[in-house]
Amino acid sequence: MVNLSGNFALFKATIKSQMAYKTDYAISLVFGIIRPLILLAVWGTIYIGTGLSTIGGLTLASTAAYFFLAIPVTMSTNEDVVEIMQGDIQQGAIASSLVKPMSYPLGVICRSLGGVSLNVVLLALPLMLLSIAVFHLALTPSMVLLFVVELIIGSAFLHIVNFIIATLSIQLTNVYGMMITMWDITTLLSGATIPLNFFPAAVQHVLLLLPFSMVCYMPVMTLLGMVSEAQVLSGIAITLAGTALLAVAAYFWWRHVAKMMGSAGG
Repeated sequence: MVNLSGNFALFKATIKSQMAYKTDYAISLVFGIIRPLILLAVWGTIYIGTGLSTIGGLTLASTAAYFFLAIPVTMSTNEDVVEIMQGDIQQGAIASSLVKPMSYPLGVICRSLGGVSLNVVLLALPLMLLSIAVFHLALTPSMVLLFVVELIIGSAFLHIVNFIIATLSIQLTNVYGMMITMWDITTLLSGATIPLNFFPAAVQHVLLLLPFSMVCYMPVMTLLGMVSEAQVLSGIAITLAGTALLAVAAYFWWRHVAKMMGSAGG
């Protein structure tokens, strides 16, 4: 049985502990503005140098809006599962956690969601509202609703993917290299670094069939009004299916790992 009160307590405790790092959030907010300016400078040079008014269907103004929205979107779908679980293992805290009357995987996810929630409130939301105001985006209730659903599903997908990676730290102790590699792959395939429009048509089609597009590209394009509702719903269905399959795999994999740890005495 799921211990809701215990998991919610972990969620609140994470928020409380993270609030101690106010300076870090202020610095992150500044870099959240600087990073898209750097990307815009690079792509602005490409637009001007090639003399093209559009690349992949995006004008320079649309590209600017994309980069400024991509930062808060990735902040909203990001997670801390690997760092949390690896820390527990390195500190020897996982053994005691496994004997508590609550699900350890759910506890890890709740702690991660605590950090994500704070990122959304203190970083993502201000940056998103600023971007919407600066680029005069006309949002409808249906666009906002689909956007929120996309963020939730994209975050769920990343949490499960990285939970599977995090379990490897039980045997390897340190999976920091894997985490960085996964982050690089995610930023590329999700369109966080380069809009998927800039890829060749065949590659773009393949990338849109992967759940990674829901982590950044689809939510941003939804706010920009550059994808149809049918495309959004198709992306949601694809990501839900991929996330569900991964969740089942993660469940059975965790049972195997937990049993292995129990046999080894934690």
